[in-house]
Amino acid sequence: MYEQLKQLSTYDQIELMTKTLVSYPSYSGTEGEAYKANVIKEIVYSFPYFTENPEHIWEQLILDDLYQRKNIFVLLPSPNKTKETIILHAHIDTVHTYDYGSIQPIAHQPDALLRYFQQEQVTDELKRDADSGEWMFGRGALDMQSGIAVHLANLLYYSEHMDELEGNLLFIFNVDEEAEHTGIKAAVGELYRLKEEKGLQYVVAINNDFIAPLYQGDQTKYLYVGNAGKILPSFYIQGRESHVGEALTAIDPTLISSELVNRIGYQLNLIENLDGELVNPPSVLLQRDRKDFYNVQTPLAAMLYFNYFIYEKSVKEIMAELKRITEEASAQIISRLKSTYQTYCQQKNMPEKEVDWQIKVQTYNDFIGELESKGVDTAEIIDSFFSRNLERDSRLTAFNLINELVAHDPGTTPRIILFLAAPYLPNHTLQETQENGKRIRKAIEQTAEEMAEKTGEHFAIKRFFPFLSDGNFLSLKGSQQDIDAVVQNFPAQDKLFPMPLAEMEKLQIPSINLCVYGKDGHRWTERVYKPYSFGTLPLLIRSVIEHIFSE
Repeated sequence: MYEQLKQLSTYDQIELMTKTLVSYPSYSGTEGEAYKANVIKEIVYSFPYFTENPEHIWEQLILDDLYQRKNIFVLLPSPNKTKETIILHAHIDTVHTYDYGSIQPIAHQPDALLRYFQQEQVTDELKRDADSGEWMFGRGALDMQSGIAVHLANLLYYSEHMDELEGNLLFIFNVDEEAEHTGIKAAVGELYRLKEEKGLQYVVAINNDFIAPLYQGDQTKYLYVGNAGKILPSFYIQGRESHVGEALTAIDPTLISSELVNRIGYQLNLIENLDGELVNPPSVLLQRDRKDFYNVQTPLAAMLYFNYFIYEKSVKEIMAELKRITEEASAQIISRLKSTYQTYCQQKNMPEKEVDWQIKVQTYNDFIGELESKGVDTAEIIDSFFSRNLERDSRLTAFNLINELVAHDPGTTPRIILFLAAPYLPNHTLQETQENGKRIRKAIEQTAEEMAEKTGEHFAIKRFFPFLSDGNFLSLKGSQQDIDAVVQNFPAQDKLFPMPLAEMEKLQIPSINLCVYGKDGHRWTERVYKPYSFGTLPLLIRSVIEHIFSE
């Protein structure tokens, strides 16, 4: 591709490479990710420096991967023989194109989509953007094939201007960000190997996933010096079934589930109060009972999980808070069920049956401890379960595993088990009290000031990238108790969501987000704003790199 790029400006190089990358589907969990990795590798091989130094490009196969996916690594060593290294990373995969509906056949054709939005009845804003010629449409145009193209353009630039490179640059193009983060988790092991074998000293990692307006008319370009984290608090709710003719003696798990949704879902009192930061409340991602077919038995068990962003709070604190909320919610529902049954019996002038209205609330760790205290070999049950279960969705697998464990409880009673399911993304932000943190912050502030004066853009520096990012996996902070709160309450974490926790803790790589800009990520109207993303951003990233290395 170099022959097509060499006479172009940086802007035009990025536009051409973005169109090229968008044209190749690379949906999460498909062979397209591996094919796109090969496309990226061939682009880099075409650059003159790497034609002469092919050993500086290599691939990392994802072990035991059904689709034979791989990460691409590219090292551009500084002529200064330094160990200081800045990482630039981007993810290869995109979400699918089902949302494009009848125009799905052109979802990977930016020019065809542009004509479509110019000609069809669409919103005024969409029509203005299409008519302006300043936006590129297409699946992945924003998230994040344009980000890959920006990194590739800067890789080409520095490979041709080595005299400007004061430190090493390590580029990572990884798979599977949109689903299980398999690519970056594998990359952590490779980063640790390079640190140990080559002595690389990682100063910072720069991700350029997308940003978008936070409100109508927002023109600010946000620069993020950290990442919001995420947990998936999950609730296995086992009630007590009954025939529908005796439904008032049942403990209906769906009532408890609904009360938990009312108390946790979208509750602003649960968000962390951080001035100037976009902080999101918990949101429901799944709620259902566990019945597979029709019958006249009330549900025995229900499943519920939430998306829960974390910023400064520890997982241990959040789990304690959720357990308290669960105890209060279940107590209210049990009180209501008991009162309703008693009132019914009085109205019908019939004696009450002896009904046990107790329900137990416990974390997964406490549940396992209780089983083992009763002589249940939980490790054997878990091993046996995984030898028989190949469910693709790891969250459903976790619920099925708990269901299996509950079945082995010799004293089964109604209970709610609070646990964590995949994914888990650690939260972190720049440690500005440390020398390296101060250095990075200063470089970003200098760059923002210079670029604002040069371009007229308005920049704002924020602590937490509000969307999820592969950068979350490049460090791990917190006490051992905090880490234990995750691992011990995450059923079969080593199988369902393996994480290189030891390497993450040892690497402690600061992660910042200097992002392409656009609108409607993950929607069929997805589009990237070319003037900023192709013109300003590559220069901004270079400036941050050069300011950091000059310190």
